Amino acid sequence: MARSDPRLSSEEAPIDPDLPAQARARVEAERARAEVEFRSAYRNLKAGSDQESLRQTENLLAAYIHHVFFAFTEEALNSGWPAETVRKKTAQFLPLLVDRTFFVKHPRARVIDRDTHRARFQDWAVFAVQNSDSWVEFQKALAELAQLDTRRRRWPMKPQAPQPTPDGNQGEKMVPRADESAAVQPQKNEAANSRGGAGEDPRAAEAEVDHIRASTEAAASGTAPASVATEPSEPVEQNEESTAELAQRRRGEIYAFMRRVFETTRRRILKKDIFTAAGYSNRTEFERFQRADARATSAAMVNFERILKMEPKRFIELLDRPRLPKQTTK
Repeated sequence: MARSDPRLSSEEAPIDPDLPAQARARVEAERARAEVEFRSAYRNLKAGSDQESLRQTENLLAAYIHHVFFAFTEEALNSGWPAETVRKKTAQFLPLLVDRTFFVKHPRARVIDRDTHRARFQDWAVFAVQNSDSWVEFQKALAELAQLDTRRRRWPMKPQAPQPTPDGNQGEKMVPRADESAAVQPQKNEAANSRGGAGEDPRAAEAEVDHIRASTEAAASGTAPASVATEPSEPVEQNEESTAELAQRRRGEIYAFMRRVFETTRRRILKKDIFTAAGYSNRTEFERFQRADARATSAAMVNFERILKMEPKRFIELLDRPRLPKQTTK
């Protein structure tokens, strides 16, 4: 008896286990929605020739792959992975998703010449994904993430120059050994006694002790007296970290808004639709807003935050509202 092909099982493409559990759950939820959409549309296919039915079915499968793949890319972008890892993981997931979709759902998966249909379908499905608007948006998001990664790699503090040692050499300070420190300490005490015996004012010594004590207490409490000079701290990582976190949060809010619009209205939108609805004809201000660029204007931030808090139906109405062309002065 011939053994059945294990590729013909009903197992879908597995989600990368390196994704956080909540992210994997969101991808699975989107896959379930894509499955419902595919089954519903498949039942409503119009009867036609065998070739026409195959073409319609493959179009539905391409929409299914598109939905699942870009749900995965969205979670990968917001997972905290560097851009190199995101690109590698998504490049591995796409052909696996296409292959498993063919064996699970394609009508030619169980015919004799299925390898021919499989190769043709794989090439066509990958081509359809990589020539979509969503793929362009994904590549732009990857470029932004790579810029953040480059900035992070430049953050480490600059190495400090070695301090000169008492003997004039460059390197670490010379620390006396225990026997040497025991011999040095009496000499210091004798020198202090000799200075005190030479008529030094004891009140000056007490004032110096009080000053040292005040400096020590101020350092412990985090403040310094006016007479104590402090070196300015260098903000090496704090500002950059906050900028990177703000950019990641805004990017997550944008993708969450796009998903919310789709779930409510069943209409897929692009980032272009967001800045168009906000009244911008190009993406410059929007890109500055989502990467937390210091050049972003306050008006742009207010406009985009207003859009991202808008109800999905209200956003679609605003997006579909006809706009008057800009008048040009002669």
